[in-house]
Amino acid sequence: MRKIAAFMLGSVATFTVGVSIVPVEFKYIIDWLAPLFGESLRVLLSMIFILFGDPFKFTTLIILWTVIGLFCGLMVRRIVGSLVSAWLIYGFMLFVALVSVLGIWEVVLELGLLQRPETLFSLTPPIPPGASLSTIMNAPIVGYLFQVLQETSLSSIGSPTEILFPLAPSIALSALKNILILFVSSLIGCEVGQIVEKILSSRSVGRQSAEVTSGNPNPPMESGRAVKFIWMKFKASRHLLFPVFTLTVLILSLAVSVATPENGSSEPFYAEGLFCFVTPDGTAYLASAFMDSEATLPGVDFSDSAFENVLLGVLITHDTRADALPPILSSPGMLSGLLPPDVPSDLLENLTRYYEIIPPTVLLLTYLDAPEGEARGRADSVVEEFSSAFGASLSYLASFSQDFEISGERHKVDIFIYQSSNIPGDIAPGIMGVLPVERGGLAIPIDHAYSSGILCPGATSLSSNGTVMVVGFFTSSAALDLFRAVEGFPFDFVSMIIPNTTEPTVTVGLFSYWLDRLHSSPLQHTFNVSSLLNLTEPLEFSPEATISVLSTVVPNATIVNGTVTSQTPVVSLTISANLTDPELEPVREAIENLNLTSNVMVREVPKGATISTEDLTLSFTQILPMEIDVEKAVAMPEVDIGQDVDVTVTIVNMDTDPAENVTLDERLLLTYYGAAASVEVREGNLTAAWNQIPANSSVTHSYTIAFRREGLYTIPYAKVTYKYMNVTFTEKSRNCYIRVRGPSAASLLVTGIPSAWGTLTRIIDRIPGLEGMGSLILSLATLAIVGPIGFNEYRNIRRWFKARKERRTA
Repeated sequence: MRKIAAFMLGSVATFTVGVSIVPVEFKYIIDWLAPLFGESLRVLLSMIFILFGDPFKFTTLIILWTVIGLFCGLMVRRIVGSLVSAWLIYGFMLFVALVSVLGIWEVVLELGLLQRPETLFSLTPPIPPGASLSTIMNAPIVGYLFQVLQETSLSSIGSPTEILFPLAPSIALSALKNILILFVSSLIGCEVGQIVEKILSSRSVGRQSAEVTSGNPNPPMESGRAVKFIWMKFKASRHLLFPVFTLTVLILSLAVSVATPENGSSEPFYAEGLFCFVTPDGTAYLASAFMDSEATLPGVDFSDSAFENVLLGVLITHDTRADALPPILSSPGMLSGLLPPDVPSDLLENLTRYYEIIPPTVLLLTYLDAPEGEARGRADSVVEEFSSAFGASLSYLASFSQDFEISGERHKVDIFIYQSSNIPGDIAPGIMGVLPVERGGLAIPIDHAYSSGILCPGATSLSSNGTVMVVGFFTSSAALDLFRAVEGFPFDFVSMIIPNTTEPTVTVGLFSYWLDRLHSSPLQHTFNVSSLLNLTEPLEFSPEATISVLSTVVPNATIVNGTVTSQTPVVSLTISANLTDPELEPVREAIENLNLTSNVMVREVPKGATISTEDLTLSFTQILPMEIDVEKAVAMPEVDIGQDVDVTVTIVNMDTDPAENVTLDERLLLTYYGAAASVEVREGNLTAAWNQIPANSSVTHSYTIAFRREGLYTIPYAKVTYKYMNVTFTEKSRNCYIRVRGPSAASLLVTGIPSAWGTLTRIIDRIPGLEGMGSLILSLATLAIVGPIGFNEYRNIRRWFKARKERRTA
């Protein structure tokens, strides 16, 4: 009876504590995938953590298994019985994990992921804020699996089981540690329980004897005798504790051994450039770049041997949002031209779902013809210098190698990618410190725009919607020598842009964009770089620059009777060079080719020239989007499962003209969560339409939804389309987020048994030949286990009553 009580109470306690001490990294995964897999995911990750987590890394696991072991020992007070009870508790948690796996497997089968694995990208919920690649990599076990994949060549993996082989020893070792802690604490609890039982029994016998006779042949145990008794018990049981202690030392030694690894010259060159362009959707873009062969990166020693054979190293940090990406970065059509051709189309169409997983900071390193086996070590050394110089905790993410042949010679390129969870606010000061402000020129307005918050998203009303900052170096000599031999490669033109340097050339740049920066009406627009950057001082070129470039491109349309008949972009190019120089023939040819499709205006100015306001301003004609704002709000940011939530979308027309044929489409919500049926529309519709929204007015649409599973839900942007002068435009709101609280541990216990029964029944029903027999088989199996145990306990209770009756009679 005591073993059963210890097992049941210990199992309840272990499960309750297990689902309450989930690591924060697992919580991010639960927030992400629980809307798809339900409560099974939380239970599975909880059981994985307490069963296979390393107790020497997570103190909570040591406390959990120690308390459970002591409880079993104190409760049972028999060595074999306490060990059996402890092992049954651990085994039952394994069974709970298995049932959770079957629950997730059932969802996979229902969604058809096995038959159509390519649909995984379109069925997986959006990654919520916080669930970055860094948090997943730091998750227990999951992070170690990711590390194994990092170190394993994908081409060498024949089957998924080969991935698990390197992982198995670490998992088994952690599980063995937990079991050892459980067993040792159980033995200790057993010994303590026997001592306490002996003491209490002696006192009870003494009191009973005192009532029968005036003598006291068995007096209560005194404190000195109690200490002596405890020492004798320890001596009697040390034959068991000594092997356990020895095994503990061996396990620790093994853990330590597993964790411990075995033993051309160039002339000075400085270039600056500012490149701006506007797209027909009203988005303004700005890119700046500075290359300085005489500059250095503070804290980075280019003379270190780790920089041998390096082509380039680039540190990139970005401040962007998934719901505020510019069209050129979120359109599947544009992305298909930027990314490799073998990238799945489903991934391109759902890129914004997975955008949150992109690390905020990455470092790219490229080596050419590095000695075999040395490139990774050199890259790690370079990463240490960059981490120290820019305050980024960079860690290895992935690497790629590519062999190629040029003019009969074999070459190899190694590319290494490192990532960091540091945000731009941590990295930006170091990057801006590299900006060559001391040289004057275009670096000054960029520095001013950053300092005033114009290039920092959200800092001011005029700030950009996103900014990407880049700093690094490149060594072009080796690469240019290789491409010189490639037939058809525009070497002359490329060498005009990239200097042929044998020493690393420092590069720093920024890329920012402003969504809906320009609006109609009217149809006549002006774009000015100084206005975009909110500058009050005129722009100047640096007198020290080898070459300075300022380029602006705007869309220009011919409109007849309110209809666009043609598009001829206007290009303004201001350059501090004499284009009549024979050496600049490739540049002249490129400009002539550009003039075939665009209206190009070229201005040649001397070094250090001041750019006039007229040269910074372009006028153009275009039907641009109206000034319309879409706002989305939810009534409650945190709710319970099944609780109603009101969602409100407000469309505000701040323009002087009406918006016509306006439609609102919120069905993306069902695209995100509809396949798993985790979202239910209780009231209202996800679509709406208006014939017209007058100028300076607004409309509102509301609907009510409820959630059937826990998790952090992304309520995607509201998509609004409208027509203006027979041209269709699209506006979007920002995403909203609702956290759906999961059931408590007590609720999981109450609902878990029938849920597990249902899952096991349905899984058995799927087995050929056993259709419809799942419930019967489970009932018979339960009866076969519970029946003998119940009968044995019935006999024990009868013997106990019989013995008690005999004692009373005596």
